Amino acid sequence: MDPLAESAGRELIAVNPANTSRTCARCGHCVKDNRVSQAEFHCQRCAHVAHADVNAATNILRAGLALRDVAQAAQREATPFKERRSHPVAARPARATAVRGG
Repeated sequence: MDPLAESAGRELIAVNPANTSRTCARCGHCVKDNRVSQAEFHCQRCAHVAHADVNAATNILRAGLALRDVAQAAQREATPFKERRSHPVAARPARATAVRGG
């Protein structure tokens, strides 16, 4: 799937899918009973109702974005101060950040 993502100009970020189908995308409550059926999600805490796959996909997207943000912050911290100045002496090309797991 990585070549497909790259050909579409997208970044592929591996996310641990554990409990994404049991966790409420609205309030974060995670229990087995939230998953009413294969297709239905109903949060026992906040009463959020959604298609189970859509709810899980939302959780996976948020986890991927959080991993990307952490990687970008770490890369910024690793960049020497002179390169991070608000008014660079010479324009530098942007660095691409890819987070991959397996």
